[in-house]
Amino acid sequence: ILFYRSEWVDGDLEIVDKLVEELKREGITPIPVFVQGFGDRSRGIESNEEAIKRIFAPDGKPIVDAIINLLSFSLIKDKESPILKDLNVPIFQGLVNYFRSEKEWLESKGLDIVSTIMSVSLPEIDGTTQPILLGIVEVKQDGNFKYRVLRGVDYQIRYMVKRVKRWIELRRKSNKEKKVAIILHSASAFKDLEANIGTATGLDTLQTVVNLMHDMKRLGFEVEPPKDGEELVRLIISRKAIPETKYTSLEEILEKKGFVGFLSYEKYVEFFNSLAKDAREAVVKTWGTIKKGERNYMFDGEKFVIPGVKLGNVLVAVQPKRVTWQDDENAIRLIHNSDLPVHHFWLAFYKWIDENYDVLIHVGTHGTLEFTPGKGVGLSPSCFPQISIGTIPHLYIYAVNVPGEGITAKRRSYAVLIDHLSPPTIDEVPDEIKKLEDLIEEYEESEKAQNEARQKLVLQQIMETSENIGLKVDFSDPDKATHEIEHRLNVFKDSSVTKGLHVLGELPDEEDLAEYVLALTKYDEDSMVKTYGKEKAKALILEALNGNFKLPEKERLVLSKLIESVHLEKVNLINALSGGYVEPGPSGSLSRGRYDILPTGRNFFAVDPSKIPTFSAWQIGTLMAERLIQDYLKKFGKYPRAIGFVLWSTDVFRSDGELVAQILHTMGVKPKWHKVTKKVIGVEPIPLEELNRPRIDVVVTISGIVRDNLMGIVELIDEAIELVKKLPEDESQNYVKGDFNRIFSAKPGAYGSGTDKAVESSAWKTEEELADVYLNWMAYAYGKGKRGIRAVDDFVKASGKVDMIVHKREIDEIDILDDSCNYSYVGGFFLACKKLGKTPELMFEDTFNPRNPRIRIMREEIERVSLMKLLNNAWIESQKKLGYRGATEILKKVEHLYGWGATTRMVSDEIFEKVAEKFVLNKEMREWFLRENPWALEEITRRLIEAEKRGIWKAKEETKEALEELYAQIEGESEEW
Repeated sequence: ILFYRSEWVDGDLEIVDKLVEELKREGITPIPVFVQGFGDRSRGIESNEEAIKRIFAPDGKPIVDAIINLLSFSLIKDKESPILKDLNVPIFQGLVNYFRSEKEWLESKGLDIVSTIMSVSLPEIDGTTQPILLGIVEVKQDGNFKYRVLRGVDYQIRYMVKRVKRWIELRRKSNKEKKVAIILHSASAFKDLEANIGTATGLDTLQTVVNLMHDMKRLGFEVEPPKDGEELVRLIISRKAIPETKYTSLEEILEKKGFVGFLSYEKYVEFFNSLAKDAREAVVKTWGTIKKGERNYMFDGEKFVIPGVKLGNVLVAVQPKRVTWQDDENAIRLIHNSDLPVHHFWLAFYKWIDENYDVLIHVGTHGTLEFTPGKGVGLSPSCFPQISIGTIPHLYIYAVNVPGEGITAKRRSYAVLIDHLSPPTIDEVPDEIKKLEDLIEEYEESEKAQNEARQKLVLQQIMETSENIGLKVDFSDPDKATHEIEHRLNVFKDSSVTKGLHVLGELPDEEDLAEYVLALTKYDEDSMVKTYGKEKAKALILEALNGNFKLPEKERLVLSKLIESVHLEKVNLINALSGGYVEPGPSGSLSRGRYDILPTGRNFFAVDPSKIPTFSAWQIGTLMAERLIQDYLKKFGKYPRAIGFVLWSTDVFRSDGELVAQILHTMGVKPKWHKVTKKVIGVEPIPLEELNRPRIDVVVTISGIVRDNLMGIVELIDEAIELVKKLPEDESQNYVKGDFNRIFSAKPGAYGSGTDKAVESSAWKTEEELADVYLNWMAYAYGKGKRGIRAVDDFVKASGKVDMIVHKREIDEIDILDDSCNYSYVGGFFLACKKLGKTPELMFEDTFNPRNPRIRIMREEIERVSLMKLLNNAWIESQKKLGYRGATEILKKVEHLYGWGATTRMVSDEIFEKVAEKFVLNKEMREWFLRENPWALEEITRRLIEAEKRGIWKAKEETKEALEELYAQIEGESEEW
């Protein structure tokens, strides 16, 4: 146990004493050690590192099985020191809330900003895990003198110690004895489970799991792995080893042996009654009570049935959905209840695993456990993530370029991350796009030659090719149309197309590896692509892989780190299964030159939010702000009165706050940085004469992850808003007037905007209903002194002013069709504004290449990702090679395309036609789906028909008839699947 020397000197030891007592009660020997930070050699004071070496590894060999760290800030000064890696024990982060009493903490939305940074964010850089609140402060009074003492929170200390004990037991057990539960995800609540087993961002989860099992078998684990990922998913589906769905009944699960155990009514009731009162009441209010003799979801009247496949001592199961069934009642329940508690089967499922297995692995980015209701950071027994995960050691295989969600998993579900590479990307321009590019060039040449006949003929070919591709263009002005096409094609050509999916610990083949290195370095000024051209550069990398060429330093570094990554992904996961320490590493995007995130296979951490926005991000943000505002002025002849921004944690964690900077500059405000630490210490107004335009008002919608982990940044924006509101300036030059809130999110403990849930459920009738869902979920105000105030009137007032909505992405390997959150937040905001009488411009910004940031209308971005990715034969073929798992990726993009259509009406008829032709009407493709994943084909066809029926897509009559005929045929065959 590491704690501060000052607490020893002051005798302020209740937390440490209670930890010691509880550890002893559990049969664990405690070694409490007080330390004094980084030490002072001149005074003979040891540093933390020296104390750890001397006491925990006196002869170079560790004598401890775990560390509980009660220190804030960084644990180790020298980040290159191997001491923590050499110790190879888990480090638990004990939190002390220095600013609240126990009652105040329990009633709060989570840890305060300062405590989160100093006690969670900074220690994570050293690899600490599982931040559990253990203590609070109590104010005492002695006469006129007030002082504070530390108090241990008994039930939290007991919980921490139980988790420590489970990790120590994991270390002590032989591999042969260990029981490992592996959980696959299955997309969101209203998507067919059978079609989506093993969904994850950028990861072939099925093959990853099988490869892991083969590695485990070699290391002495009792496991019987399938041959490959396809065999694994066939086993799951054939046994009906999944929770109940419209295709799968409880009776079938029992009949086909798709279960691995039971949790009796008596055991469940005993467990349920042990939960915190408010958690129990929330579950009962929403889901009712479980009654013996009465059938309930996955409950046969006597017991809960736990579905899954048992392969020796390894369980493979699918995470339950957040709703129990896809009926109207549950659709409405989820859509209108943003902080929906978990249901009874969910609780039974995770309780059974906690009791019967030694370690739990969630596979892929991401599941839903970490997004169940509760505090953001510093959870209590009433929080559903803490209730769900129980005391079992929790490992999570996570994409390195999705930091916000990963940090949430670490802080809310006590996960130790094993991060992984994204799939290789290729610059594969479809042949039709190349043909169109050639035709545009030919058109321009014939125009220069004044060959009108030739020009007319080529224009006709351009029109036909554009239609064949699915490109929507207005040809009323041919010259303008061809220039517009040329501009769009230039953006298309810079697209990064992912090739297949990454398999944990597996290196791409040489061709893909060479493409990978080129894609990761292409934006660098001195890259091989810019020096030699793409084809020559690729050939040289292939030669280097065979030892016949020495790569330049940057490409050599990237290549070596990629190779090291796949090694560490396997090694560190296996080490974690033995209760070992997983070394930390930064997160972010390789494609933006963040080579420091390599090697992967580490437990990633996030940037220090107190330094956001950085100066470099400020430069990009100001550029984007001015470009956006001036473009609007040029188009409409006036400045926008207010701009709506969709702010996600990805902007902070992947691009150091470029959008944060843009929001500030839009209002004519700039950050103040500390000269030494580079921390942002406030904001100041930019003089109007320097700004040379009015101050534009802002409406900022933030994600739940921003709310929980980046409130300091939210408060910074709010500080700027309040500052500008009070400036003694005329309203003609300062649009930030009006006393209402401007920063909104979901209520504390809830995540998302609800729009995607409504869209996916098909339970909505009009756009106004979707807008109402968004307004209901997102009308909570945040800022200084505001942690989720219900503010519907303010949100209506603010949204009614918005002239333009901005959505920014900083990487292209994950695009707007990869996650429903994109259309949910952006499309929902757009619909809310429309309902309030405004139809704002919907803009997309990309800083994929920070040296060349770009802005375009959202319609063009939807078109780009549809044509360059979803409909790109190179991408499709790479997914087809993955079989079932590839079909889930195609389905995901089609469903999210439908979501964009439902919320913005910006998906062209041509795009929908191409999707129907490519994936359903094409006989070869249809047969592939029926062979690999017929449920995905059913869902794609159903969504296309729904798009047509709702008027989202005006389909050709023959297309409509063909889809309906095929759907009837598919439904008729579904019982045989």
